[in-house]
Amino acid sequence: MRRYLESLARDPEGMQLVDEVVVVLSGSADISAAIDVPGVPVRWVAEPRPGVAIARNRLLDEAGTEFTVWFDDDTEVEPGTIRAHAEASVRVPEAAFFAGRSTARFEIDPPHWVQMVLKQSPWVYAQLDFGPDPMPLPPRRDRVPYGCNMSLRKSATKGIRYIEGLGRGADLGPGWKGHQVGGEETEFLMRMIESGARGYWVPQAHVLHWIEAKRLTIEHLRRHFFGQGAEHVLCGIPLSEKSSSPFQIRQNLRYWGARLTGKEERWFRIMTQMDTTRGMRAARKLLRERASD
Repeated sequence: MRRYLESLARDPEGMQLVDEVVVVLSGSADISAAIDVPGVPVRWVAEPRPGVAIARNRLLDEAGTEFTVWFDDDTEVEPGTIRAHAEASVRVPEAAFFAGRSTARFEIDPPHWVQMVLKQSPWVYAQLDFGPDPMPLPPRRDRVPYGCNMSLRKSATKGIRYIEGLGRGADLGPGWKGHQVGGEETEFLMRMIESGARGYWVPQAHVLHWIEAKRLTIEHLRRHFFGQGAEHVLCGIPLSEKSSSPFQIRQNLRYWGARLTGKEERWFRIMTQMDTTRGMRAARKLLRERASD
């Protein structure tokens, strides 16, 4: 959090455009963790209920301005980013939301396979780059912003809220503690798009997204893709799969064979398929249990 706030302080021109910086302390009943950084007009808000979607809804309620720029607390905001968002909002008045670049940075030297992940599945580490030129964003799921660097017009949300049963920290029930089910921001923006909203790409808006050591393990990758599979089911997104038990057993054997022989691209491809399917099956079971209740 301190790194994030200090990065804002290094952009005094950007801070001149800001009425206030609202920080929601998720899962907290007080603001004792508040940090004071000179030059950054922070207002701390305690949100006792945990969950990133709940925190995002609280921010929607707390934001007192029509135009809001959103960053995550594990980002380092590059100078000029706030101005780039603000200028884009004026230059493209028909756009409802704006996406900025996000580049992964690592707290420790990452394993060698991380570069493969960034190449094939950059969203795992919230890396986003649609190119050097500003442009309208097509209304597709793979062309919406990440919450770590986006902005939007509050009136364009038309009362749309984040689904509080999605996102990190959401209470999905027994056995789901510490889950990696995301998708709350994509689902939110897709409903905005369905209501007629459109987005715009702002490459000059740039943040560094810092990745902590615990996210640089294969176990984390597996939890991520398990969560991604569950997210697709909970959001009602059709996704083809082969989920028979014999097929899953063969996939598991292929995965460990590729791991032992060091064929990174092969084990990564098998792992994503295998764990995405596991997440889908678990989410379908969760929905059946909810329906029976």
